[in-house]
Amino acid sequence: MRIWDAMYLGWANLRSHLGRSLLVLGVISVLFCLIFVAQLGFQGLENQYMAAAGQKSSGKVVIFANAVMDNGEEYVKVDPEMIKQDIEANGGMILGDVQDYMVGGYFALPESLIGEAIEVSLSQVSTVKMPILLNANEALGLAEKGCPQYFKNAESKREFYLDLRENVIGRSFEKNGMEYVAVGLAPGGMCTSNLSFSGLDRSNNSILNPLLEYLAVDGGASIGVQDQQSEPYDDSSELSGIIAVFDNSNEVYEYMRHGHGGFMGIELPGQDVQYNVSVIAGMSPEMVYLFRVMHLVINIGCAVLAIVGVIVVIFTSIRLVDQNRQTMQLYRVLGATTGQIKLVYACYFLELMIGAVIGAFVLASVITVLCSVINQTNLEILFMTGFNLSEAPRVVLWGMNWWVVGFGFIMLMTVPSCLFVNRGNFRHR
Repeated sequence: MRIWDAMYLGWANLRSHLGRSLLVLGVISVLFCLIFVAQLGFQGLENQYMAAAGQKSSGKVVIFANAVMDNGEEYVKVDPEMIKQDIEANGGMILGDVQDYMVGGYFALPESLIGEAIEVSLSQVSTVKMPILLNANEALGLAEKGCPQYFKNAESKREFYLDLRENVIGRSFEKNGMEYVAVGLAPGGMCTSNLSFSGLDRSNNSILNPLLEYLAVDGGASIGVQDQQSEPYDDSSELSGIIAVFDNSNEVYEYMRHGHGGFMGIELPGQDVQYNVSVIAGMSPEMVYLFRVMHLVINIGCAVLAIVGVIVVIFTSIRLVDQNRQTMQLYRVLGATTGQIKLVYACYFLELMIGAVIGAFVLASVITVLCSVINQTNLEILFMTGFNLSEAPRVVLWGMNWWVVGFGFIMLMTVPSCLFVNRGNFRHR
């Protein structure tokens, strides 16, 4: 018997018992659909968060490493050269001493690093004025507004945010004897601390809220803009430290794990912290760490569901084989050997599982995309105000990762298990 003959007989089994086959496919697909929904949905959420958090810095992460560390008892000076070596050894690029990037108490970064956040052409800004990206607090202060205790609905928050942008972007103001022009909003959030839907409407009880509450956003810091037309700024700041940049969030995450810089939002076990670090622009490594912990929890839950699914598949296979005793007897009468019968049922189970994998994946994709569509208005406003974006992004909670492939492979690998469990039924009696 050729493999094509076995595949044809396996397909014939599916067609001859179509109702039973569809029922089996449906049950298995639903079980594994839960796994795919969790994986696709959370990966999509992570992808959207990372894209929004890094949008204003083109995916790069700019950090400030403080050369004066508070060890809980006193302030200790840290050798700047040690900090530079530690950052460079972990993939970072040193921009320079912080004194070269401080103006009037603000970090002042090159246009090349934060150009995506600039909404007013720097050629229109007088050289005697400093272009600046305002954080939430300073933008609200300039517009003489305050964050409402709560918003009536999502649209009211959108209107509040758009009105604030219209009031502050492009405006000039004076502070501490210096002239500034607001050319955009700094990375950070506006009147929100996390991405929960309850921040848009306190009566919103979405099942996503417990998860979204963990996804924190903060007001960030106002950032000055250095450009080639600007005159040199004279700054007498006594702040000591290093400004550095990493190409992406994964690099700064590895730096957090293996370097000696301590980030305020997290304390890693066994880490030898010798100086403090804060993020000026880009995706925070603390959030990268949080996403990875959440992935671990989700993977454990999916593994438990996968074990249940495999058990269901195996017991279902026993029942299917038992119901096909007469068919197997017919194969033997026609001269089929035990090995050939096993091959037929291997193809039969494989075709069932391929159908179940496709069904589970399609169903999970439909659910995650549909969830995105239903909540699109809330998601757009959440991400726009949560990251001070110039316009609402299209948010799709669907993302592919290797765990989806892995759990799909586990489904296919139940075929050998089904053959092994049913090996006694395939023998001639």
